[in-house]
Amino acid sequence: MSFKRNLISMLSGNFGKIFVQTLFFFLFAKLLGVEDFGIYSAVFALVSVAAPFSGLGYGNILIKEKSEKDNSINLNFSNAAFVLKLCAIFLSAFLVVITYFIFGNVVSIYFVILLCINELFFQRYLELMGQCYIAIERMQHTATIFITSSLTRLIPLSALPFVENKLITWVYIYSILLFLVTLIFRIRLKSVIVKSKHSNKKIKNDLKESIYFSIGLSSQNIYNDIDKTILGKLGTFEFVGLYSMAYKIVDVTFFPAKAVLGTTYPKFFKLGSYGGRATLKLTSILALSLFIYSIIASIIILISKPLILFVLGDSYNSLYNILPFLLLIPILRSLHYPVADAITGMGHQKVRSFIQIGIAIFNLVISVILIRLDQRLVVLSSLVS
Repeated sequence: MSFKRNLISMLSGNFGKIFVQTLFFFLFAKLLGVEDFGIYSAVFALVSVAAPFSGLGYGNILIKEKSEKDNSINLNFSNAAFVLKLCAIFLSAFLVVITYFIFGNVVSIYFVILLCINELFFQRYLELMGQCYIAIERMQHTATIFITSSLTRLIPLSALPFVENKLITWVYIYSILLFLVTLIFRIRLKSVIVKSKHSNKKIKNDLKESIYFSIGLSSQNIYNDIDKTILGKLGTFEFVGLYSMAYKIVDVTFFPAKAVLGTTYPKFFKLGSYGGRATLKLTSILALSLFIYSIIASIIILISKPLILFVLGDSYNSLYNILPFLLLIPILRSLHYPVADAITGMGHQKVRSFIQIGIAIFNLVISVILIRLDQRLVVLSSLVS
């Protein structure tokens, strides 16, 4: 399939995902109310930090080797799936304990267990299958996975107006739907992936590089999400709800840019073998295009204030005390994300990972310091890191 058709597929998939996720978060936030939405956001942020380690980046190895060497993806998929299962079990158990230590009985243990299983195994398994289709450049299937996985979160909301314990009801229905969707896509993937036994030797050989991919992604999530968990511990869940909704609007704003980055990601590996000039050209074009888009998108969000507040309801009236400052984030991302992908494509994922680790540690420390002074200063910690 041509690059143009792949780009269209990824853009349409991401726009579909944007629409579904935007609808989900707005409806979920409205149905739960700002405080319960804050509880969900604080826990989900912690799970998001751990999610990249559930699989240890072996899906990226799959894409990388297919792009560089056109190797069969059967063995790499089996390795990635095996590692994913082991990591998901360990991380889920670990996060259940950590969440109880941080929040105590405020958060239902059943909610945490099911959310961990869903996000650390089933959603990551869907992501791995999507990476298989990216590797073989059938991105229309990846787009379908994106949209369907988002729908598993949205559909359960239809039951929430009729129940009292909304969080638990939502996560139960979400778990059932996600299991069924994962099963269906795995059956479909059999036309692409031939069942193969995992190789402990190759898993060991790829471990170092794959961990660098995980560290990079987890570091991103730390400086994007961990402040919500810290807010849940040191601040109020009401403010967590407001801040999380503002941040989610920022993320939704950047989704189309992520679609473009996702499509060009394999290209960086191919261009990396030709030297820095070709990579620099692609990086410059991407950065300029995404920068212009981010400015336009941020302006649209600002002028949409009456509509957004009308949809969310009165409990979110203070949202625009936070959101205008956070809209600087997609503009900054548009400049450094293409550079980061270029570094990876040229074979310097280790360098990228160490840079991201440094930023993550800085964000963690400054978030704790600023939130202890005043929870509203969390906005500053997001911008400086």
